[in-house]
Amino acid sequence: MASSTSSSSSVFGGVSQCEPTSCLPDKVPGVVGRSKETDEVKQYLQSGTDAVVLITGGPGFGKTTVARETAHKLKENGHTVLFCSLLKKSTFLEAATEMIHSCGKMLGQLPENPEYWLKNWSKQIQSQVVFVLDNADSLLESKADRDLFLDTLGAMRMLSKQNVAFVITSRKRFQHKSLSWKEVNLSPLPPDEAKKLLISRVSRAETQIEEFSKVETIIELCGCVPLALSIVGSLLSDYPEERIVEHLEKEPMTILEDDDESFQKAIMNSFDLLTKAEKDALVAVSIFPGSFDCDAVEAVLKETLDSETLPIKTLRSLKNRSLVVVEQAGSHRYQMHPLIRAFAKKIGETENPQVLLHSGELACEHFISRLEENTRLYWGKDTCKKAMESFSADRQNFEHFLKVFANRLKAQGIANSCEKFLDSLFQTFEYLEKCISSKVYIETLELLLSSKYFQAESQPVHRVELLCLLGQEMRRLGDKRKYKGLMEEADLLFTSHVDEFQTKTLSRVFYLHNRARFLSEANKFFDLEPKRLYDKALDICEKNLPNHPETAVNLLLAGRNAKRRRKYAEATKKFQRAFSLFNKLLGDHFMTAQCLKDFADFVFFAEKSDQGLVNRGRDISDISDTSLSCKHITYKTLEYYGKAMEVMEKLGTHEQKESILTLKNYGGCLMEKGNLEEAEKLLLKAELVCERELEKDHTWKVMVKSQLGLLYHEMADKQENEEYVKEELLSKMEASMKEGLDMCYKLNNGQKSINRLGNKKSIWKVLSLYPKRFPQDSYPREDKKS
Repeated sequence: MASSTSSSSSVFGGVSQCEPTSCLPDKVPGVVGRSKETDEVKQYLQSGTDAVVLITGGPGFGKTTVARETAHKLKENGHTVLFCSLLKKSTFLEAATEMIHSCGKMLGQLPENPEYWLKNWSKQIQSQVVFVLDNADSLLESKADRDLFLDTLGAMRMLSKQNVAFVITSRKRFQHKSLSWKEVNLSPLPPDEAKKLLISRVSRAETQIEEFSKVETIIELCGCVPLALSIVGSLLSDYPEERIVEHLEKEPMTILEDDDESFQKAIMNSFDLLTKAEKDALVAVSIFPGSFDCDAVEAVLKETLDSETLPIKTLRSLKNRSLVVVEQAGSHRYQMHPLIRAFAKKIGETENPQVLLHSGELACEHFISRLEENTRLYWGKDTCKKAMESFSADRQNFEHFLKVFANRLKAQGIANSCEKFLDSLFQTFEYLEKCISSKVYIETLELLLSSKYFQAESQPVHRVELLCLLGQEMRRLGDKRKYKGLMEEADLLFTSHVDEFQTKTLSRVFYLHNRARFLSEANKFFDLEPKRLYDKALDICEKNLPNHPETAVNLLLAGRNAKRRRKYAEATKKFQRAFSLFNKLLGDHFMTAQCLKDFADFVFFAEKSDQGLVNRGRDISDISDTSLSCKHITYKTLEYYGKAMEVMEKLGTHEQKESILTLKNYGGCLMEKGNLEEAEKLLLKAELVCERELEKDHTWKVMVKSQLGLLYHEMADKQENEEYVKEELLSKMEASMKEGLDMCYKLNNGQKSINRLGNKKSIWKVLSLYPKRFPQDSYPREDKKS
C-alpha cells in the first residue's frame, strides 16, 4: 500500500497539523463489471448525507473490487481517501492502528489512547475525507470491540462536522444508533457482465467468445460470482471446456482454486466466524436444492439446534452474514447461492455427515407431508389454485425430495412418512401430474414401480394404481406397446387380488375406469365391455361414494364412452351429472374445466358426425339449458370451450400442458365456423405450450401440428388474388403437416398410419391434393384398414 506524504508530528501522541493526502492501494487495470455498484457508492458519498456506505455481499462477490474502484474515483473527484485493510483484525486496537497509519507516516509508538487520537484528529479535518475500511467482518463479529469501533466512527463523523465519511466492506450487515448509513448489496453479476469477466481472464490475447461453446453453462455453474469466474477464466487457456464443466458440476470447490485465489478459502473466512449452531444450520439448509421457506427451515433444524436456539434467529444470523439471502420475488423465502451450498455440503460430508444425513431425512418427511396436505387442497372446493401455487413456490424442493423419497423406498422399503402418502396414492399423483413436467412425472412413477415396497406380493393394490397411472402417460405419449404391457400387468394383478380391492373402494373404481379406457382404445365403437365396466364403477360410486369427486370422474369418462357409441341422450345425461358434481364439490378446478371441454367436444362431434339430428329435430341438451337446439350447436360449443379456458385462467394454468387439447379443439371449432384468424392464434398458442411443456415426441404435438397444417391449407384456399401469400401459407401448411406426420409415424414405431387421429380424413384429403409436396411413398393416403 502506498503511504501518504503529509507532514505529521514527530511523536505518535501528537496529531498532524496538515490535511492528510490519499493513501490508496495500486489501481487494478482491466476491472470488468460492478460499474453500476461503484457509481452508486460514489454518489452516496458525494451527497454527504450519510456517515457510512456499507458494501455487503457473499464471498467472492467483489466487495473489495468495488471499494478499491470507488476509492480511486473519489480521489479523482477531489476527495482524500484513506484505504485500510482490516482483514482478520478483530480488535479495536488493531483497526485503529491501521486507520492512524493511513492518516500519514508516523514514527515512534502508538498513542496510549488511539480512540482519543482519532477523535482529536477528526476535529482538524477541513476537507472531505473518506476512510475505506475493507474486510471489517472480524471486528464487526467481535462482541467486545464492535460497539467501541462503531461509536468511534460516529464521533469522528460528528467532530469533523461531517467532513469524515466511511466505506465499510463486510459480509455481515449491521445497524448502529450512532451512525446513519446506506447499504449497497452486491448480487451475482448480470449474465452479459459475467461473460465479459470470464473471457477477460483468459490469458490468450487473441481469444474470442466465439471460440467457446459452453460459456453460458460455465457462467451458470459459477453462479455469476466474480471470484469464481476469474478463477475459471484463467483455466480456459489450459483446459478444455468440457473438463471444466464436469469439475464444476461434480466438485466445484476443488476446481475453484488456483495459486493466488481460492473460493473455498473465501467462504471459509465467513464460516470460521460462525458459532457451532450456525455452522450446523448452514450445513442443514444446504440440503434444499432451491429456495425454501421458514416452515422448511424449522422442520430440518428442530433436532439440529438446542431447545433454546430459535431456528428463525439462526437463519437471520446467516442472512446477515450474506450466506443465505431473502428472495426478492417472494416473502418469507430464503435461498443459498449454489457455490455456498456446494461448500456447505462438502463441509457437512467431511466434518458433520450426521447433520447432513438427518436434515435430509427431515426435509424429505416435511415435503412428503406437505404433498399429502396439498393433495387434500387440490381435491377441495375452490382450493385447487392454492394447491397449485403451493407446489409452484417449492417446485424444485418437491421434485427433489419426491425423488429422494422414491429412492429410499427402492433401497430401504417403507419410510416413516409413507402411510398418509399411500392412503391417497393415485389422487396425489393425479395432482402431481398437473404440477410437474411429463418427464419428471414418468420418471417418478417408474422409480416407485421398481422399488422394493411396491412389489406385487406386498402391495398389489398400490402397484395396480401405479401401473394405471403410468399407463395413462404412455397412452398420451403414443407408446401403445408400453401402454398395453402396463395395463395387462394391472389386469392380471387385479384379478389375482380381487378380495383386497373389495375393501379399497377408491382403488377399485380407479382400476375399473382405467381398464374401461384401455379397452376403448381398441376403437370398436359399439363394444359394450367398456360400458359394462363404467356402469360397474358407477354402481360402486353410487353406493359408497355418492358425493365424491371420483364419482364425477367416472360419470365424465362414461359420458365420453356414450359419445363414442353415439348414444347422445346417455352422454348428455352423464355430462350434466358430472358437471353438477364437479361444480358442487370442486368449484374452479381442472376437472370442472375438463368437463366443460369434454361437453364442448361432444356437441361439436355430434354436429359433425350426425347431421341427421337436425332433420329429425332431436334436441341435444346443454349442461345448463336443456332446450338447446342443433342450429345453436356451434355457438354453444364455442361458449363452452371459452368457459373451460376461463376456469384454467382462474387457476393460472391456461398456458400449461393442461390447456393444450382445449386450445386445439377450440381452434378447430373456430375453423369450422370460418374464423380462421382467431383459430390460428389459439393453435399457435397450443403449439407454443406443446414445445415448452411436452417431451420431444408426443401425441398431443401431432394433433396440434396436423391441425395447424389443415388451418393453413384452408387459409391458402381462400386466397384468390394474392399468389405470394397463398404460397407462403402452403409452405407453412407443408412444414406443420410434415412435422406432425413424421412424429406420428415415429410414435407408431415406423408404421405410416394416422388411423388414430380424429382429423385423419381431412389430412388424407390434403395429402391427395398436393402429391408433389407429400409423395405417396413417404406420406401414404387412406389406409385399407380404415
